[in-house]
This record gives sequence, C-alpha cells and structure tokens, in this order.
Amino acid sequence: MMVKTITLATFLSACFVLGLGTGANAWERNRSFTGPWGSTSYSATGSCSSGSCSRQTTRTGPEGRTATRTGSAGCVDGACSASRTVTTPAGDTYSHTGSISR
Repeated sequence: MMVKTITLATFLSACFVLGLGTGANAWERNRSFTGPWGSTSYSATGSCSSGSCSRQTTRTGPEGRTATRTGSAGCVDGACSASRTVTTPAGDTYSHTGSISR
C-alpha cells in the first residue's frame, strides 16, 4: 500500500501554482479501491478564490470507518498562513497551523 502525505508547505505551493488570487478555481476527486481487506473510498474537494485556497478530504475504510481532513491557506501582503484539521476514525481531532512571510 502506498501512502501519500501532503505537507502545509506543499499545500501552499499548490495554491500558488493553481493560480492563487486569480478567481475561483474548484476541483473534485473521487476514487475507490478494492483489495484483500475490502473496499476503500476517497473523496476530495477544493477551491481557490480571492487569495486563499481550501480543501476537504474524506477517506472511508473497509469497515466503514471514516477519516476527514480540512485545510486552508492564504496570503496577504507577503505573509502566508495555512491550517489543517484532521479527524481520525476514532473521533480524535488534531489541528496544525503554519505561516511564512517575506
């Protein structure tokens, strides 16, 4: 099984590449996999508008357990910040924030 991790820095970079601040840009991705332990589904949505980007992902495992991640990033006058909240299948919630400025 391959696991992909997106860091806050990568998320900020993606926002700039997608045209941060150049109007509304929205995307959606849905995938499902079936393996020896059952089926897993993945759903993600995101958008960029007026200097900020946001995204939400939901993963549901073979036993119906769901994990969600929400994140946002934005820049104002050379100062950029990002935040992410993760909710695990057990219901635990973790938040991460970061910032960078010129």
